[in-house]
Amino acid sequence: MYQIYQIKFNDTKENIASRFNITPEELEIINNNLVIEPGRYIVVPATTNNYQKYIVQNGDTIYKIASNFNIDPNTLILLNGLNKDDYIYPNEEILIPQEGYGVIITNDNTTLDTIRNYSDLEEIIRLNTNIYLLPGQTLLYRKEK
Repeated sequence: MYQIYQIKFNDTKENIASRFNITPEELEIINNNLVIEPGRYIVVPATTNNYQKYIVQNGDTIYKIASNFNIDPNTLILLNGLNKDDYIYPNEEILIPQEGYGVIITNDNTTLDTIRNYSDLEEIIRLNTNIYLLPGQTLLYRKEK
């Protein structure tokens, strides 16, 4: 799972990679033609505090896991960087929102009003460090009880 990061003044490939617990080489692989320039947006691994890791079991499918955790299968696919035709294998780790949380994956038409339909906007802002509303950004929200 990934998020968008805006490069800050004095950022280097090395300190950005270190901040997200990856190597500079991995950062380059994630970002084709990586250029470190203040203000530029790059892709980095998402923090997983509000997610749980699920270990795929024999017989699991994305649709079965999605059903068990009450999450839309397409959201689960996008959340884990998978394609609809990808296989998952036993012992593979996938991310699932912690119980009580949902995920919004933004697209070209996502607005603050769209996000407000899911939960309290202030709560969404608190749960998500950076909100750019760029296509493919993952936003966490607290589900209504």
